[in-house]
Amino acid sequence: MEELFTNLYLLCANYIAGFLGALMMFIAIFKLVEHGKNPNDPRNKLSVALVIMIGGALLSNVNSSISMFTATLTNNVGHCFVVYQEGEKVEEINPNGGNCYDQDGADLSPEMLKKLEEKEGKSLEVMKKRVRILFTCFSAIGLIYFIKAVFLLKAVAEGSSSTTYGKVLTMMIFSTLVMDMNNTMSIILETVKQSTAL
Repeated sequence: MEELFTNLYLLCANYIAGFLGALMMFIAIFKLVEHGKNPNDPRNKLSVALVIMIGGALLSNVNSSISMFTATLTNNVGHCFVVYQEGEKVEEINPNGGNCYDQDGADLSPEMLKKLEEKEGKSLEVMKKRVRILFTCFSAIGLIYFIKAVFLLKAVAEGSSSTTYGKVLTMMIFSTLVMDMNNTMSIILETVKQSTAL
């Protein structure tokens, strides 16, 4: 299951997003040419071409775009893709070399940790694997929604969607936070701890 979501993420990030980014760049160039031919046509405004070009740039290297959003929102080096093994292409997914996720540092209550260790078999290992699968699933879904948000940005610029730039930006921010679930959960837990300490 981990492999399925990891491969889905790699497929979307490396091939689909890159192809769609190049396609958006060509559409932007076409819009610029049409604007040069007829500057009074409202469908081919200069602002539309520029927004589509920004969307194409975001998709051309989607891992860097997501890392930029993550660094801005969480003050980390980049997003943390959970599933990685020794010898895999870690640098391709994680800008920080895959040293961002530590399951051993998870805040398990002593009672739960004791129960998991006492059970026969490898209950703790099974739980860790399920958490990794869950976080990997979140990363893949977040990536798909990030790509969707970039295309909504294009639709808003062209005027073919009833949504607003604010909704698109919100969708990009939350999809980035979902992709970086490890750091997002740490921020939420720290916020709750600080707010209950008051």
